[in-house]
Amino acid sequence: MIKNRNSRHNGLATYRVPIPGRDGTADICQPRFRPTVLPETVTQAISAQDRLDTLASALTGDPQGFWRLADLNRSYDPASLLDPGRTIRVPRRVR
Repeated sequence: MIKNRNSRHNGLATYRVPIPGRDGTADICQPRFRPTVLPETVTQAISAQDRLDTLASALTGDPQGFWRLADLNRSYDPASLLDPGRTIRVPRRVR
């Protein structure tokens, strides 16, 4: 089981599989449930200077929370969120 509160896989069971063509194994997570009910969001335009860690830190309070931005935008590849000019959904700040 993965035990890292910052991981999108926190609490998921793992299983060990052989690595084809090599000696050894790898720990694989069970597929993660993606939320169907999302928090209230606003949009954010992406610029060429944006980075996932700084966006995540500013928007979620956690620089490792970039996966939350991926979930909000239904993306399995967080890096795809950084296309300049793209508009992404981000969590609305609660004040």
